Amino acid sequence: FVWADAPQWLGGAVTVHDGFWHFTDPGSRVVLPHAGQGSTWLYDTLNGVWADMGPTVAGTTFGLADEHRTVALSDGGSLLLSRDHGVLRWPGGQELIGINGPQMGRTVPSLEEFFPYGTGDVLEYATWHGYCDGLGGCEGWNTEYKFTVEAGTPTDTAVHFTGWMTAHHLWYFQLGGMGSPMQYVHSYTNGPAPWVAGTPELPWAELLLAPPGQLVQRHHFMDPNGAPDLCIVEHGIDEAGRYTIGCRAFNLTWPEIGHFFHGQGEGPYGTLTFAGPEDMAVEADPFAGVTYTAGIGLVQFTGHYFERGEYYRLQGMVLGGDTVFGSITDDGVILAVSEPIAAPALSLAPNPAQDQLLVDGIPAGTEALYVLDAVGRLRYMVPVSARSQVVIDISGMPNGMHVLRAVPGQHMQRFLVAR
Repeated sequence: FVWADAPQWLGGAVTVHDGFWHFTDPGSRVVLPHAGQGSTWLYDTLNGVWADMGPTVAGTTFGLADEHRTVALSDGGSLLLSRDHGVLRWPGGQELIGINGPQMGRTVPSLEEFFPYGTGDVLEYATWHGYCDGLGGCEGWNTEYKFTVEAGTPTDTAVHFTGWMTAHHLWYFQLGGMGSPMQYVHSYTNGPAPWVAGTPELPWAELLLAPPGQLVQRHHFMDPNGAPDLCIVEHGIDEAGRYTIGCRAFNLTWPEIGHFFHGQGEGPYGTLTFAGPEDMAVEADPFAGVTYTAGIGLVQFTGHYFERGEYYRLQGMVLGGDTVFGSITDDGVILAVSEPIAAPALSLAPNPAQDQLLVDGIPAGTEALYVLDAVGRLRYMVPVSARSQVVIDISGMPNGMHVLRAVPGQHMQRFLVAR
């Protein structure tokens, strides 16, 4: 479940002379970029693989005119060389994705560019971690907080902000195990407080300092003393042209997707062995994995594990007086909530329900409806496409209390599944 073709020589070494490149650690491979057409040489000196230089042909690299040469290898592989950019493609499928970043001439943004928050900017996040088991029941910790920025100080690994924190904290648990009533304990924060854009506050912040293809690890928020998770760093550009960094997703033979996996110790010849994926999510889950976006910061993180899980999700953001993401909750709503559910603004019928749920009165501007279980885990995401009414198939949901939430916004309503 690990991409053995990534990274492309990261962590290795290369000795460069005029017309001679020697790549080592791992292996020992020789490239003669200026060799004449038809020239042959020993490419892989450890495994006896020979190279045969092809002709020079016109091509383009990153949209600019270039010259390419293909090197055929005796084991059936090949290299693609560029006049201006060196090795474009290695055997096994590794390809050059850009110079200093996913696009030519675009460098990886600094921490300040990922978190460009100034005085008066507002961030709102929701966090959760929890678990359920057949003996001890369910227990979890939710926080919804709003942070208003005053000033920030960058360091090598994080940006430290001062400001005002408004937060609602919820601890829920079952004293008598599964089947016993859920207990709720609420607490609130409303005052000056620090906030760190980076480690240890944000999950997988190590990604921001790692190149594409690097293997990084961190511990769970919910189990900081347990075995660490690992992921392969993936850089990219989103539809809005913003730089993103996250963990590379890998598909399995069954219809699930994962981003994080466990290290299981040292394997043969100094290699590492892995078990994975650690996280499991249906492929359609829009919150799977972790994403940092330049100019916004952490957008979302979700880890689905066996009988446990965690998330850290951006709810809304105001930068320079403009709402650039989601929506912001009034202070009074965050501080006045004494139940984990905001005042309902949706009409659900029937309630209790069995197989279908009619949702009416969907607020204007709603993009999707989220169906959450009793511990806040996302079960379904239903796009609404500007409809004010929709029917949701809940035939696959277990009996018990659930929550419907209109996103963006704070409109929620409980409903009961009873058969």
